[in-house]
Amino acid sequence: MVGAGARGREDPVRGGFGGPGGPAGAGAPGAGRARARLLVDPAPAPDRLPPALWRADALMPNRSEAERILGVRIRDVRDAKAAARALLDGGARIGIVKLGGDGLVWAAKSGVFYLPAFEVEAVDTTGAGDVFAGGLAAALDRGAGWSEAIREAAAAAALACTRPGTQTAAPTLEAVRRTGWL
Repeated sequence: MVGAGARGREDPVRGGFGGPGGPAGAGAPGAGRARARLLVDPAPAPDRLPPALWRADALMPNRSEAERILGVRIRDVRDAKAAARALLDGGARIGIVKLGGDGLVWAAKSGVFYLPAFEVEAVDTTGAGDVFAGGLAAALDRGAGWSEAIREAAAAAALACTRPGTQTAAPTLEAVRRTGWL
């Protein structure tokens, strides 16, 4: 799960929670030592997030996962902004709350930002969160900044929703770029 940056910089490492004591929690301490970014999608959401995961470079739950982890109710974008800030205040470098068809909110030291959803005709949303996480990791690995990487990941996730399936629906970078959303 955790590997040293082969190119002499921080390479992204994506960790899913996988339940109590799951792989992300076990590998989190090694990410920093390996000069890797730790991107955590806490699914399925635990009642209590392991302390090491609060120090992730990006902590990116969806709405229901954020509600469970933070013990709050997210009814609208304003609530989501407060939740993203709470993830940041909890120790994450970037806090992202994915809102599905309502877009996403992300918080960094520089502020709290809202990205509306890209308009698509959704066929199957299964796996959209995984495509978001993979898209974020890939964009960061190519050297994109956080804002650009989050937008690219959101575009990839939206595009994935236009096709049935999970792995087969994940778009290529070229397909994402052809949308004109970037």
